[in-house]
Formats: sequence, C-alpha cells, structure tokens
Amino acid sequence: MLKTSIEVYNSDISDEMQDEALQVALLAVNMYTEDNDIAVYMVKELDGGD
Repeated sequence: MLKTSIEVYNSDISDEMQDEALQVALLAVNMYTEDNDIAVYMVKELDGGD
C-alpha cells in the first residue's frame, strides 16, 4: 500500500526546501520499510545524491 500523506507541523526551512524534503520522504517511505533505510536514502538524496 502506498503511503501518500505527510503533514508538516513546524518548520524553519524555506517552502521550496520543505517541498523537496517532503517529496524525498514520500519516495523513501514507499521504497523502504526500515526507519534506518528511509533515513539513509533521505540523507543521500538531500545531500546531493553522493
């Protein structure tokens, strides 16, 4: 089942950065089930994909 909803409660980053982070998070939670795998994917993507 695809997870399609993420809600931001409080953020100090720009709307553009927030949108990018949400897109990456949605991809991550639909690709992985383990929290660590999700976190690793997000860090790689948000740090430039190195």
